[in-house]
Amino acid sequence: MKIKASTLVEVELSEDEQRKITLAYLYKIYNWKEGYHISDENVYQTVTMHGHDAWNDEVFVRYATDDDYVVGSLLCKLKKKSYIVL
Repeated sequence: MKIKASTLVEVELSEDEQRKITLAYLYKIYNWKEGYHISDENVYQTVTMHGHDAWNDEVFVRYATDDDYVVGSLLCKLKKKSYIVL
């Protein structure tokens, strides 16, 4: 998002818009993607596999860092209060 102005600009955002911007920013700066979660001290991504049937599989992404635990917790809390899909 870019806002350039030479004068004071006031922007009003709804609570859902604020959450959407916050989620997108956290995903970007912490290299986190939709479907990531932490299990057994590792970061995994849930991926839907397709064949004759469809099923979810867990793909190892990386070993979880302190930042992963923090951002995972924040994203979980933000998503529970929001009904948006990124």
